[in-house]
Amino acid sequence: MALSLATGTGVPALDSLAIAADSLPAGDSTAVADSLAGEHLTPIVLQDNLVIGEKPATPDNGLSWVFLGMGVIFCLVAFQIRNSGRYFRSLLNDIHDTRERHNVFDDTVKETWFLIILNVTWCASMGVLTWCSFPATHYPAEYSLGIPDRPAAGIGLAAAVWLLYDIIMMAVYWLVGNVFTDARKTEMWVRGAAATNGAEAFLLFPLALLALTQPEWNPGVLILAGIVFILGKFLFIFKGFRIFFNQFSSWLLFLYYLCSLEIIPLLLTYGLTLTLCSMWL
Repeated sequence: MALSLATGTGVPALDSLAIAADSLPAGDSTAVADSLAGEHLTPIVLQDNLVIGEKPATPDNGLSWVFLGMGVIFCLVAFQIRNSGRYFRSLLNDIHDTRERHNVFDDTVKETWFLIILNVTWCASMGVLTWCSFPATHYPAEYSLGIPDRPAAGIGLAAAVWLLYDIIMMAVYWLVGNVFTDARKTEMWVRGAAATNGAEAFLLFPLALLALTQPEWNPGVLILAGIVFILGKFLFIFKGFRIFFNQFSSWLLFLYYLCSLEIIPLLLTYGLTLTLCSMWL
């Protein structure tokens, strides 16, 4: 039985065998063809970009910088609260107490610095969780915002937006407090907002790290983060209610406060973050 091998098949192994068979005499080529009858030839595919001894290059998404930043923030908080359990007592007092404090720390600068670090931690954690919530938000194809897969830049941008939100809201709380009450109660209200964010940071920070390291758990992590955020808002709103509610007509002002200072700014912040990530990344 004669077997003819055609050249130009595009497979190097078959082409080389065909050339070798054609170069042999007629009798020898028939023997080679008979020896190949019934054999299964496996083609070999060569890749030009394969370098022996080197691992294939993986895309750098910049998450190492995110972990570095979160680690620096963790160290700042850890060094600040070392051997200082009184910071936690002050934090809880600022969240729920509406009375004037009599046992104030001797060094209030450290206490304020501690609140600032915790609020930065809160902003960084919110940036991570906000970015992780974008893939879980489904849009129709015609309304897709087209956010690219650049987590480091996206998380940094989201954290910056939440930091801007935190600064603006503290200024707004101070302005509204001075309009409707005295300076002392305004200070308690503003510190209550900062303390609430600081207390949330202790829970949101590990959830943010979990969202980064275990992306498949993001739906459950985001639900837990939402519960923590809502509970913190309820505590702060309740403190504001105790400070400002002194007559029945305050109900109208309180409802106006809820819509204008607590609900609308949050929606605008999330929408602004989503829009900026789709436009600038």
